[in-house]
This record gives sequence, C-alpha cells and structure tokens, in this order.
Amino acid sequence: MAKKSKPIEPRGPLTRELVLGVIEKLGGQADKQTLARALQVTSEERKALRAILKELEDEGALGRTGRRKFASASALPATGVIDIIDRDADGELLGKLRGEDGLFGPMIRMAPGDGRSMAGQAAIGLGDRVLARNS
Repeated sequence: MAKKSKPIEPRGPLTRELVLGVIEKLGGQADKQTLARALQVTSEERKALRAILKELEDEGALGRTGRRKFASASALPATGVIDIIDRDADGELLGKLRGEDGLFGPMIRMAPGDGRSMAGQAAIGLGDRVLARNS
C-alpha cells in the first residue's frame, strides 16, 4: 500500500505562488505526485497544476531535474554535476546543473579553488563536467 503524504496546509485556489511556496517547503524540489498530494489537488485540478508547472518552467522559475521532478531555480542542491558551458568577462567558468533530462537552473559561476593540489590532473575547462559542492 502506498504511503500517504500529509498535506502541507489547507489551501485556497491553485495559484503559481502557492505551487512555488509548496516546492520551497518540500526542500526546493519535488516530483509531480508529491506536489499534487501536498497541495491536495483534485482530479479536476490536475490539468491546471500541469499548466502552472509548464508556465513556471517556461519562465525559468522552475527547472526539470528528471522526467517528473521539478526544482526551484533559486535553490541549488548541496552537491551536483555541473556542465561547464561558458566563460564570463573575467575568464571565470560558468556552468549549469545537469539533471536526468538535461541542463537546468541558473547559471553558476565556478569560484577558483582553495589551492589544494591536483597533481597529475588537468585543469577544468569548457565542455567539461564536474562534481561540485555548494559551499
């Protein structure tokens, strides 16, 4: 038997702000099913929820991290895989998080390292993929 998730709070009409607020309360990311349960979405409201999620994704407020998972564009995970895709005017590397279905989220500036030795390893550059930690 499937585990029932407890609703976050009683709600009014389904709005963009409500959806974004619930995603933030769920840790910055959630899949459609968890989101629908937390919002107590009825079968008649599922189409509206999908439309809101699509609209938020098109605007860049949400990004897909998987086939059915969404993450807030403002919330970065503690660790993640980043594709280096560009350089800024100062020469620092810029990248985007990689999810199951491609790149998502805001552009991330890669800060220079703390001087730890990487003996025998080449420096990262454009087109590389790195495992990074949010500090």
